[in-house]
Amino acid sequence: MKELNEVEKIELEIEREKQNLREWKRKVQILDIGNEDDERRTNLLLERISELLKRKENLKK
Repeated sequence: MKELNEVEKIELEIEREKQNLREWKRKVQILDIGNEDDERRTNLLLERISELLKRKENLKK
């Protein structure tokens, strides 16, 4: 199996974080999690995705 390059690894990690965000939002709806906890966790996930996107762009340069 071919080894993934750095950009591919980051893209894979971005997809995992997006999936984590979708799962979190589903849990929030099902478990009726409070707004404060939801915002805190959502912000952490979005910051992580943003950080990964920046790393990906820097590698492409």
